[in-house]
Amino acid sequence: MDHQVFFNDHEFVPLAHPAETYELQKLGVKEEDALLQGRVYWRNHYVCLDCRSISTKRKLRLPDYFRKWQGRTEQLTNWSVVIVAVVVLLFLKLPMYYLVPAAILLVIALDFIISAIAKRRARGCARQLEGRLRAQGNVHEDGACHHCGGARLVDYLRFVSEHQHDNEGRGEALRCPVCDQVQLYLDYKYLVMA
Repeated sequence: MDHQVFFNDHEFVPLAHPAETYELQKLGVKEEDALLQGRVYWRNHYVCLDCRSISTKRKLRLPDYFRKWQGRTEQLTNWSVVIVAVVVLLFLKLPMYYLVPAAILLVIALDFIISAIAKRRARGCARQLEGRLRAQGNVHEDGACHHCGGARLVDYLRFVSEHQHDNEGRGEALRCPVCDQVQLYLDYKYLVMA
């Protein structure tokens, strides 16, 4: 499961879930400002397929522009439907059993179209911000194994669940971060590493 970390004074501070905003406020930073400065990252645990080490991988978390615009898109959809419905009722002399299904289909179509436009604009704004942050050197992502530098990383939970029946039910062996030997197994009975 992804969780968030905050880049603060050249170190990454874990943010407790679901109180990420409160944790940032304790550090004296607004969430919106931290996102725009590129200081909040998603972090997840991965298994390196090359050396069987458990690594973490950071990915820049960008602001959710679509969430900000979602209320506006819903209002735009509602008002456009009202306007179109009034025009249709005034100028068309069709029975209601034709107009009501047509109006419902129109609402659905307009909602999809307006949401698609808003999502495209939101992705464009996020890409623009990410490009600017990368150009300034403010992105601190990592995408390689910390042990061997390999790039063949698989999500930890997916790896463990796919290999739980291997090796007589013990699962696939993983590298121990303390002794650096590939002797670490997930105990499925207690859901702990042993």
